[in-house]
Amino acid sequence: IETNRSALAALIAERDVVSPAMREVSRGYLGISAEVLAGDVCTTLRVPAIQARRSQLDERITDLWVGRLVELHAAVGEKDEAARRTAEMAIWAGVPLAALSFALAMVLAAQMARLLKRPLASLAQTARRVGRGDFGMQVEVSGPTEIVALAEALEHMRTQLAQLEKLKQGFLASVSHELRTPLSKIREALALLSDGAVGPLDERQMRVVAIARTACEREIRMVTTLLDVSRLRAG
Repeated sequence: IETNRSALAALIAERDVVSPAMREVSRGYLGISAEVLAGDVCTTLRVPAIQARRSQLDERITDLWVGRLVELHAAVGEKDEAARRTAEMAIWAGVPLAALSFALAMVLAAQMARLLKRPLASLAQTARRVGRGDFGMQVEVSGPTEIVALAEALEHMRTQLAQLEKLKQGFLASVSHELRTPLSKIREALALLSDGAVGPLDERQMRVVAIARTACEREIRMVTTLLDVSRLRAG
């Protein structure tokens, strides 16, 4: 955490590279990391408020990526529009030249669509899936250097979020499993008390044991449900 925090702080110090919105999100992560490093790391990471802030930052950075993809998509549309205007000017200059210019514009538009629109559309789809919590789709696109760099950044973000999700589910499964064993022992002990294994109980004592058994069964059902959810998320 300290190593990554130092690297992020160095990156956002480069004003010409980092956008204001990305700088704000990065400062949010730096703030969380400072709070985590100031105390017990494992305990602080499990604090609900910290987890909620991290989730909000994850959503904001996903929105930034989607917005950036939309901007690039719009830039491609502007280039297409510029090519169309060039073709119209060529028509007024002469029929032969207009025909040649039109054919050239169509070829350029097709190449741009093939090189830019398809990978950008694929990246936008992947970003939307990541925003919905689906981290299983690997980002693989080809095209200009800028598009490949954007895809690599998106893949890095997807990998990090997938690892966080895996850790969260593993922690949930571990806690649920550790809770079910003592709860089962408590249920057996209450059953023995109810059956009179340690001596007869009066009516008032039986009511207390019945209340405890009901509460124990409810907790066991909740823990079992958490385990089932964890198994479903794991496939």
